Amino acid sequence: MDIGSSPMSTGGSYSPWSARPSVRLESKVRRGLRTAALLLLLAGGCRSPSLLTDGRTHETLPGQEASPARRVGGGPWLLQVRKQDLWVRTPAGDSEYALTRTGRVVATRPYGNGLGWSGVAISPDGRQVAYVERPEAQEHESPGRWALLWIVNSDGSGRRMLLDLREHALTPGPFRAGPILWSSDGARIAFSLESFARTGPESRPCPLAEVHTVEVGSGKVERLFESPTHGMLTPRGWSAQGTVSFSLLSCEATAEVGKDGRFFEFEPGRGIRDAHARGAVSSDGVHTLLLPSTPEAGVPTALLDGRKVDAPSEVDTRLLRHVAWMQHHPVAYLTTYSGQPRSCAFDRVPAPALFQANFDASRPGIEPRTGLGGLMVLAFSPDDAHVLAATVLLRSQASEVCWPDTFDSLLVMERVQLENSPTLTALSASSIRLDVPASQVGPELQGFVGWVR
Repeated sequence: MDIGSSPMSTGGSYSPWSARPSVRLESKVRRGLRTAALLLLLAGGCRSPSLLTDGRTHETLPGQEASPARRVGGGPWLLQVRKQDLWVRTPAGDSEYALTRTGRVVATRPYGNGLGWSGVAISPDGRQVAYVERPEAQEHESPGRWALLWIVNSDGSGRRMLLDLREHALTPGPFRAGPILWSSDGARIAFSLESFARTGPESRPCPLAEVHTVEVGSGKVERLFESPTHGMLTPRGWSAQGTVSFSLLSCEATAEVGKDGRFFEFEPGRGIRDAHARGAVSSDGVHTLLLPSTPEAGVPTALLDGRKVDAPSEVDTRLLRHVAWMQHHPVAYLTTYSGQPRSCAFDRVPAPALFQANFDASRPGIEPRTGLGGLMVLAFSPDDAHVLAATVLLRSQASEVCWPDTFDSLLVMERVQLENSPTLTALSASSIRLDVPASQVGPELQGFVGWVR
């Protein structure tokens, strides 16, 4: 989407960062700042570094920080990756501001068939954003994918570097830093390091991954666990009890393992175990969904918070593409979708389907959302009032091109519309469209990450 066409974007007729006061006013402001700085120095104030939006630092007094980005309007607010920077904007695009101005944010696709981004993560409460950057001058011996882990409040204030991997010898030999994940309480951030000093027997170098955590408050780094076998590791969920679920994608993936790899769980004090299931954990770490990784004939059995329920026969876990959790209700939306024509995946390509999983103890279960097949629910806003979703592009099954995850449109709707609309056509007509109709909406979802508070 070309957001530069919106009136509040950097390419439009007005930008909140392009407005300038008169020369006379600027001169007065500069004289006033110099006088204030001199008085503070005479008073014995010491200086500490504070980050500018372009990544440089300037000197400020203790407790002082760079001015936060200016919010205009009441939201709701979406986080977007754009040209290696982070932006926050409204669904209509009538207000937006930059969280970063460095042009060095490393936002890469997750391993396997994952949607979205692996180097940017929104905190469970939606008030903070963790992101990774490459160094300004990429040295030959620097970590390959990223080296700097930053954290910033969603309004642009409180930006600070949490970790510089170049200052920590966390693993021997060359390594590559991978995906990041918030803990359910927002106190820690996990990240993976792929070591190439100990490669596997595969035909191409295959790393052995480790998962480390860093405390948001203190910056303390701790090694959590090592992957059970060689491959690319992606943290996928962190329960309130401390259990971390992750997938491991082999460098030599097989049809039996699948494109998302094998799923494991790490439990403190008990170690790693094979989950034998595809798992998802709510952002608050309270609810867990487990679906068998290889569905058997008949009705598949799912585990909702450990309780067995019968899932609709249409729930093929090999095609489970995304799980979106509500923030304040025990509900999740599941989308099954091959993303590929018949010649690339299965003899029969099932139609995209949407399911609603209810975790309420009085009525747990998974039900199809009839009439909304072709809708992929991506994320709920922090107050559950708004929904980010995509509509699947339906192609001819005779197509020989294997394009994964191509969408017709990106939409924002109210939750009540999602719950009450009888058809996808009616829901689309009442929603705000984020993308330009003629644009391509691929797995990157045009940079949209999710909602911030």
